[in-house]
Amino acid sequence: MADLRALSRFSTSSGLSIDPRLVLDTDRVAAGGMVQSTAATPLSFQTTGANSDITLSATRHITLNATTGYITLAAVDNSSITVSANSALAKTFSLTVTNVGGGTGDISFSAANGTFMVVSSGTATLDFKSKTYIGLNATGSINIGNNVTPTSLNVYSAAATISANLTSALQLVSNNAAAQTLTITCSNAGVGAGNLTMSCKTMLDIDCTDCSLDATGAFSFDSALNSNVTIGANSVAAQTLLLSCTNLGAGTGNLTVSCEDTLSILATGGAGTTLIINSVSGLNIDCAQCDLDVTGALSIDALTTSNITLGATNAAAQTLTINCTNAGAGAGNLTLACKTTMDLDCAAYTLDATGGISIDAVTGSNFTITGAAAGAVLLTINVTNGGAGQGNIDLACKSTLNIDCTDCTLDATAAISLDAATASNFSVSGAAADLTFGARGTVAAITLNEAGNVTLSGFTATSIIGALNELKSSGGAAAVISTTIPGGASSPDTFAAATDGTAEWFFIIQFAGNIRGGTLLATWDQSVPDAKLYETVTTDMGVTTDIVFTVSHSGANLSLNAANAGVNVYNFKALRRKVTL
Repeated sequence: MADLRALSRFSTSSGLSIDPRLVLDTDRVAAGGMVQSTAATPLSFQTTGANSDITLSATRHITLNATTGYITLAAVDNSSITVSANSALAKTFSLTVTNVGGGTGDISFSAANGTFMVVSSGTATLDFKSKTYIGLNATGSINIGNNVTPTSLNVYSAAATISANLTSALQLVSNNAAAQTLTITCSNAGVGAGNLTMSCKTMLDIDCTDCSLDATGAFSFDSALNSNVTIGANSVAAQTLLLSCTNLGAGTGNLTVSCEDTLSILATGGAGTTLIINSVSGLNIDCAQCDLDVTGALSIDALTTSNITLGATNAAAQTLTINCTNAGAGAGNLTLACKTTMDLDCAAYTLDATGGISIDAVTGSNFTITGAAAGAVLLTINVTNGGAGQGNIDLACKSTLNIDCTDCTLDATAAISLDAATASNFSVSGAAADLTFGARGTVAAITLNEAGNVTLSGFTATSIIGALNELKSSGGAAAVISTTIPGGASSPDTFAAATDGTAEWFFIIQFAGNIRGGTLLATWDQSVPDAKLYETVTTDMGVTTDIVFTVSHSGANLSLNAANAGVNVYNFKALRRKVTL
């Protein structure tokens, strides 16, 4: 071995190889095959030849140790620090900076105008026990891994931050036929949380063909300004934005959409566009105001008990409006359908229609007011017509129309008609109740019957018409006879005369200017039978001698006969009264 103890600097113009057994020790320190300098002058290895190299080679270890200063490796061409292992065991290349003092221990890699590369056939680990931060700075791109084998960037820290000062991208650049994945994972093998925070001052933009956000716990999207979750599709197939909440356990899976003012859900794709909101359990929409606008069809379907409720706590009146309009020529219809019972409960209910209203049922039904007020409660069914036509109410039934009430008033400014095809009645059943009739503005209505006169006393007939006819036949009332007397024999008047009696005709006959007036008095005996006539007349005006009156009794009838000797037809009119025994 050469003894170079007196040298602190040496050089070569070709190549210099230093064996680790060589000791250059100006203070005669020769432990462990160490080349060191303890003087103030640095220990320097250099070559000056055009193709000269310095090679440090060892079968075990090479140690460069600066106990109080620094170590500088400088080059002007492509350079590398390489571990070329040939072992079944994993081999590691480590760059470590420690600082047992209060200061930091920093590692800085700089490639001012080129590329800084960390290449490993196994796992490349950058392990920084940093008190402040890890900085990777480049004027271009920072590339980790290659596009052939999978690459992982693992950051182990209590709180790790990846930041950039200018527009930057974290990209997976691959050239592989198989699917490639860029995974950003934050795990914690301890009891604490493992949180991943992505923060930016202005905009966080995530662009991808497919984006899947999976969380085994909760996730939250929070924003302070206008925001959106949008599908901007350009496809001939239907595209769906799905908000779904499921629960495989015993609990419910709820989806809550909440807003302070306005909740707007729009399906604006034109014809065939559908907005579908499905919930197996419950759909709860809470908001200050909810405006649901649909340009096509809207369907709200449920399988169990449901409600649409306005639960207001406002001093002013609040209104829940269900409205169906059609600005086109077609109808705008609202259909409320149920299998069993439709129950409308409200303090007041108003049903207004500019067209027709139809309430139809196939079983027993009712329209009832069950009042509990101190004053009168009124049910009004009213038809008016502001046009020239009528306003009619038609009550129709197949069998019986039954109107039960304490008082029933039918007021009509025109006619009232009660018609029936079979036996009917209009009766008052009260013991002291009257049924009265009035016409032509009668001040005092006529009572049908009164106390002490409740039946047709003294009449054989049991009807009013029968009694009137009976009264007429009995002479109690004057009968009006109006007929003609043609040429020859005729009978102007015939009436029932079953018993003895007398009859009087106050008569007038007339033809042109020929007039005769007077009285005819007849008496008959039913048992003979026989009848006599006595005539009292006025002086003729003209000539009426062609007419001669007689009476005859045949069976139970009495006839007033007239014989006309001429051919002229006379008018005959008389008031006849009779009295029978």
